[in-house]
Amino acid sequence: MFCRMRCAGRCEVPRPWVTVPPEGMNRLYYIHSGRGGVLRDGRKIPFQAGKLYLLPAFSRLETYTDPSDRLVHTYVNFELVPPILSSEIPELDPSADDVTYAAFCLFDRLAGRKAEQPLSSEEVRLLEGTVEYLALQAAEQAGAMVLTDKTVNCALEIMHRRMGERLTVADIAAECYMSTDGFIRKFTRAVGMTPYAYFKNLRLRAAAALRESGATAAEAAEKCGYSDAAALLHAMKR
Repeated sequence: MFCRMRCAGRCEVPRPWVTVPPEGMNRLYYIHSGRGGVLRDGRKIPFQAGKLYLLPAFSRLETYTDPSDRLVHTYVNFELVPPILSSEIPELDPSADDVTYAAFCLFDRLAGRKAEQPLSSEEVRLLEGTVEYLALQAAEQAGAMVLTDKTVNCALEIMHRRMGERLTVADIAAECYMSTDGFIRKFTRAVGMTPYAYFKNLRLRAAAALRESGATAAEAAEKCGYSDAAALLHAMKR
């Protein structure tokens, strides 16, 4: 299993607001108070205060807040391999058992503090492990599936762990022991987008997160597989 946090924090949304998690990104919410929920097929599915909610990657769900109230929540956007597959919105009661409650307290404290000050590398790893545990607990309770296709999971692992290398789709297909055309078809059926589009979006999200944390364009380009700062800035503008 591979989990990487991309952003986290605690916020209060005081106005009508709709958001869609970035493509390929999971989002874990804890609702402190207020009214909001998920929009699906034009229907509003409300959140309950005191619950954790998982929006799995590729679920294409929107979240909203009620215009008459303020939604206070702690959240983490994170990458997960293998991905959780669910058309539902898995939820979790933080007080379900002692282990879950301890994990929730750690998640709420670290994610909430992330908005105010940088976390140490040890705290980031601790938060990532906690988020992975809570997400899998929510998925298990909802009967959600974890992607079991070994080829696609192998490709996702390569992309997420080696995004700083200048890999092509053909390179990734070869490492998964598949022809390029066959690999593209299999990956697209499982994930809902081509491997090229997925890898490009993954690199751009990672570069944007690095830039927000204070990295220079050159540093972000080197870590995310771009030839130089100019190539990265051009891709971000596009």
